[in-house]
Amino acid sequence: MSAGSITGTLPIANGGTNATTAAAARTNLAVPGLAAANTFTANQAVSLTTPSIILNDSSGASFSNLTYQSNGAVVWTMTKSSANNFNLSRYVAGSFVDNPISCTNAAGVCTLTQRPVFGSATPWDSANLSFASPPAIGATTPAAGTFTTLSSTGNAKVIATTVGPQSLPSGANTTITGWVETLDATNSFNNTTGVFTVPAAGTYMVTTQVRMIGVTWAVGNLYQIVLSRNGSLAQASIKNLITAGTYTIDDHITFLVNCAVNDTLTLGISHNGTGAGAIDTNANVNTIGIVRIP
Repeated sequence: MSAGSITGTLPIANGGTNATTAAAARTNLAVPGLAAANTFTANQAVSLTTPSIILNDSSGASFSNLTYQSNGAVVWTMTKSSANNFNLSRYVAGSFVDNPISCTNAAGVCTLTQRPVFGSATPWDSANLSFASPPAIGATTPAAGTFTTLSSTGNAKVIATTVGPQSLPSGANTTITGWVETLDATNSFNNTTGVFTVPAAGTYMVTTQVRMIGVTWAVGNLYQIVLSRNGSLAQASIKNLITAGTYTIDDHITFLVNCAVNDTLTLGISHNGTGAGAIDTNANVNTIGIVRIP
């Protein structure tokens, strides 16, 4: 029997398609047509060593889509645009909202429409971190406190010299008197008696140089400039003589002493050489300076 002599349809049960056209046959046999649109209602799998699915825009100027739906409504699409750029598009209730991720094909630059979150951390960028106006750190208004203005205005300052001649006996601490003032900012120094009365509590710096003449020295004798506070020793310099003979001696020293208001400071000379010495008559080598450190 030739095929041309068969007429009508052959049932599927008998090995036919129960159809007279190719389209009807595919429908009856549930065979998708690769040249037509199809809707698959079951999972599909491509199983190869190197499987791939290609979406080719054959025009080269259109777009390609991979669409995700939920109950028939579009929620996401991945699109190759007509300019060959990539877009991940977001839909809500089937309506387009935005492209959270867009990447250019030419430069490979990706743009995010929203700032990402890493775990629970928000990254800093040029939109939320401005170095021109940095974010506040801690309280913007400092807590109330006590502040001390440091100023030398009104501080005690004394500069004085002496030309003697004042006798300086051996074995005693002799207060130097008869000073000539060139500065006494708070009128606290009695140049006649050599007594400085502290006008304000604080730390005072006393700098002095005194030269003595007329004493015969033995090896081991001492020459001291003595700073007394309220009549008692506060500090002293010590110069131990290592050469015997009669000669001039001087010393230069700076003292730092803490004082209360109305304390008194005096400067004296103590030595144990032979005979009474005297202060040199050269004012340039006999000086005293007193200043309160702010």
